[in-house]
Amino acid sequence: MTKSAYLENARDVLKQEAEALARASELLGESFVKAVECILATPGKVIVTGVGKSGIVARKIAATLSSLGTTAIFVHPTEAFHGDLGIISPKDVCVAISNSGSTDEILKLLPSLKLLGVKLIALCSSLTSDLAKEADIVIETNVTREACSLNLAPTTSTTVTMAIGDAIAIALVKAKGFTDRDFAFFHPGGTLGRKLLKRVEDIMIPKGQIGTGLEQDSVKLLTERMSRSNLGLVAILSASGKIVGVVTDGDLRRAYQKGDLANLTAKQVMNTKPKSIQKGRLMTEAVRLAEEYRITALMVTNENGDFEGAVNLHDLIREKVV
Repeated sequence: MTKSAYLENARDVLKQEAEALARASELLGESFVKAVECILATPGKVIVTGVGKSGIVARKIAATLSSLGTTAIFVHPTEAFHGDLGIISPKDVCVAISNSGSTDEILKLLPSLKLLGVKLIALCSSLTSDLAKEADIVIETNVTREACSLNLAPTTSTTVTMAIGDAIAIALVKAKGFTDRDFAFFHPGGTLGRKLLKRVEDIMIPKGQIGTGLEQDSVKLLTERMSRSNLGLVAILSASGKIVGVVTDGDLRRAYQKGDLANLTAKQVMNTKPKSIQKGRLMTEAVRLAEEYRITALMVTNENGDFEGAVNLHDLIREKVV
């Protein structure tokens, strides 16, 4: 077999699966809406079940639902016969996956589900299958041929089923108003979790490493103290430790241009309305403020307004918060 033949076969597989996805998209209708509404109305969890490759797809769908705020678990139908039925309650809804709609293990599970009063959503290729006839809601995948050259290995059918599972999950996200912050809560160890859940004090430069001054301090003294950090500023504090202003390197350059430096004080050159944020606030809020006001540093205060430190936009970039 030539290299070009490998590529031709690969492209044919992708084309077949893409066409099947397009057909499935066109077929989605009222049953899909009913399935989403059924899950939304379910006070319990979503049980997702399947065997073989469909079981693997079922696990993925359950994982996706859970990560997006809909409690879901995978239950293997065979294990259900040996005690795992105890996981399922009458408050749950079951999504059963079988391309043929005639998977024996799933069909054997149906009487138990009916006794429990669990609503059944079927994902299968035919509305006339045994599974479809027993289900409360049927989402038809309409996969009549696999991309496998032997038309045996689950390929197109698993791709379409997984995509429909994704569509259900995203529809639920929209309906519930699930946000990126909610997502971060379920993914605290990932980059997004780090970005959305990290707080100001986790990354701020403490006040001891930042140049400070009083309103009566000379511009010359401020210039010396500015070198304490790479922020390019000096925080001007009141006698009680509150921030009353900020003098930046830009303020000093403008002061130098005026020439009369000997008599200039911090009060004469400082910005009296520096942007600040309280400790305990999320870093995303600091990013928003920095972007809104086009500044590279924010002062940090405690709940009493006392100066605690500063946040540097460059540190946010290094920590992958932005």
